[in-house]
Amino acid sequence: MTERKDLKRRVRDRQDRTGESYMTALRHVRDGRQPVPVVEMLDVTEIAAQLGLACRVKMSPDLADLASEALTRFATLLRTTARDPAFARMRDAVLFGVSVPCLTRPAIDHAFADRVHAGLGGVSDSGSGVALVVHDVMIVFTLYVVPQIGSCAGPPKLFVSSTSLWRWS
Repeated sequence: MTERKDLKRRVRDRQDRTGESYMTALRHVRDGRQPVPVVEMLDVTEIAAQLGLACRVKMSPDLADLASEALTRFATLLRTTARDPAFARMRDAVLFGVSVPCLTRPAIDHAFADRVHAGLGGVSDSGSGVALVVHDVMIVFTLYVVPQIGSCAGPPKLFVSSTSLWRWS
């Protein structure tokens, strides 16, 4: 109800400013809405496979120049934390291609997002998000599990993005 009242208010404000009919003002107000931005992710699975990563990998285009180095650093991180249980979920899916169960809570929790925003990085509580800095750019690696029919476990995918794609409230 609030959204509709806001729309009516904006239409009436435009009517007052321009002298347009309600329908004309409504059309202009609706046309003026900002579209949702869409980022076409790059498929860097081939580069990742050469580094021993066993899942599909998509990366935001703003990181294209850092693709090889970022993935190398990430693979090294997963291998050197072999005894750290916080990285087990990510390591199993990314290095070994294990179909890990879907999460019942968000992959990126608020505390992790706050740490990333502050420049700290690390691993999320769920183990499905890892952030590290490569050439002064905070890069976030997020694990997604694609559910299969009749199962909540499916093939893992890794999404790699910079914090420029993130929104903080």
